[in-house]
Amino acid sequence: MTKGFGVFLILLVLGACGGSKVAVTEDGKANEADGITTMDSAGDSVPLVDATLDTDATSDSDALPIEDTVIPEDILVPDIPLLDIPPDAVAPPGCCLTHSDCNDPDAASSSVCAGFGLGEPDWAGVCMPAAGEAGRCWSDSECPNGQICHGESLCGCGMDCDMDMMMAPGICITPNSVCQTIQPTWAEEICNAASIVVWDGEACVETCPGCCGCQGWCDYAFQTIADCQNACTPPGCVTFDGSCDDAIPDSPWWYWNGNACVMEDSCVCEGCPGTFATLEECKGTCNWTPSACPTYIAARADSYHGLFKSESGCPSVSAMSVRCKKDADCEGLANPGLPDLGDTCVLGNCVWCWNDDECQPGLVCRAGRCVDSAPLDCPNPGTCDAPNCHLITPSESPCPVCACDEIYNLDCHTDLDCLPFSFHPFSRCVYGRCVDCRNDDDCDWGRCMQPGMCWEMTPPEDMLFGTWLLGWAGGMDHFSYFRFETDGTFRRSAYDTSDPVGAWADDVPSLYQVCDPGGPVPAPLVGTWEPEVTASGYLLVRVSLNLPCATGQGWTDLWAVNWLEGSPWTANFEDIDGDMNLMGWKVDGTACFDDFSVCPVPDYPW
Repeated sequence: MTKGFGVFLILLVLGACGGSKVAVTEDGKANEADGITTMDSAGDSVPLVDATLDTDATSDSDALPIEDTVIPEDILVPDIPLLDIPPDAVAPPGCCLTHSDCNDPDAASSSVCAGFGLGEPDWAGVCMPAAGEAGRCWSDSECPNGQICHGESLCGCGMDCDMDMMMAPGICITPNSVCQTIQPTWAEEICNAASIVVWDGEACVETCPGCCGCQGWCDYAFQTIADCQNACTPPGCVTFDGSCDDAIPDSPWWYWNGNACVMEDSCVCEGCPGTFATLEECKGTCNWTPSACPTYIAARADSYHGLFKSESGCPSVSAMSVRCKKDADCEGLANPGLPDLGDTCVLGNCVWCWNDDECQPGLVCRAGRCVDSAPLDCPNPGTCDAPNCHLITPSESPCPVCACDEIYNLDCHTDLDCLPFSFHPFSRCVYGRCVDCRNDDDCDWGRCMQPGMCWEMTPPEDMLFGTWLLGWAGGMDHFSYFRFETDGTFRRSAYDTSDPVGAWADDVPSLYQVCDPGGPVPAPLVGTWEPEVTASGYLLVRVSLNLPCATGQGWTDLWAVNWLEGSPWTANFEDIDGDMNLMGWKVDGTACFDDFSVCPVPDYPW
């Protein structure tokens, strides 16, 4: 077995086992509105050019950049046996089969079993001290999920290596990306030629003078700053070549010099590549980093939508009057008001990506755009050890949630991760989850619905998109806020029940039916929702929420949704698995925090 194929199979096992370590970026910010109102109609969507859901009100000062928190202690090192070890195999002296062969439980040091496919036998490795520095590695297990180890140099099992052989760790890379994050200090001063250029995660930088020691990963180094920038700078941003005529412009313009936006007012270069009419446009195109943008862009959408890059450079969304069915539906929709509109149709929305390998290192594709793969402060998802339950990482803040449906509960990074599973014919990995489809073109019958299944519902499941107030009236009004997001993420918010306005009890569901949290559970609670496939074709949805104190799967329920006649924003949610039937109103959720952690005290919608 070649090393490349072995790495591929090991990645498939990792994808099947879940175990992603992730968390939340920034707290959402409350909208200035202070009340909740009912929607005019669930079907009253607006044309694509009307950016009714523009979230760009967040200023640069509001956006908190995400720090790199990957440290050696955080790196997941699972003890994974190789897939083709002969029966009853025993590692030869000085070699290993798994990480546990290399580590004494009482020793403080940590080692990894690496170098498979290099020696004899090729199914055995050798023990190497853990690389210890984030981004360096001897084996794939030292890299963040979704990345593999590349360029490591070591003496394999049973090999008689030259004493002068250079032993050096490799680097963690994202497959199929030409731009990889490399620290300049990893290049060694071993030659007299010009220094090489690397992308350090934020900018293109030269290594020390004469440093060209990049054995094993030279294919991810660059000869010039310009070569690096062409590979690693955001789409639409190129370095201005300086060519323009000598006429004096009526107003200044700006260009990207490779590191910053610079003003020019001595010559005219209208429309030249790398030039911009305003400083904001230059910064938005060339200085844009996903971590500096608001986290929740598509999560607040209550209809199908398209993603586009706003003047600030951050993604914004605009509602679409109809859902897309194939990629061609998204092509040609861009106009001067919507630059860089997503041309990929995913779950009915026009977006930019669906697989993680379409993003730069450290980012994953969620809700149609590349977001940080390791956000901060993720809530505890509980144990998630019930049958058919696995941790997956959906949503724009890809925290782990416990998915417990019979089929769509496997974590993945690319379509290839999902193909080998024989119990179900998966064809796609959409937003980190193995599914059947990403748009209607993948379906032989029906349409592609959340989280990626081919089916039809009556009424359609998209009528649930957005924020709902669900509950029942008794001695108090027992209602809580829930958000059905377009990618299959489900959230529960919280509000201040001590507010004197009304007699509200934010207690749906009753968490104590599952476990006693021992105090208030921090909001939001995050989980999943997906339509339940039945022969009837009526709209049944299964919902689940993480509970930090829960064993098994947390809280889950199955609802039959029945709209009141003539009222597309009012429905009954019938509990199929129990007797707690709920009344629901679709409401305007813009007054809630972006992360859905807090909403205002409800106003009576009836």
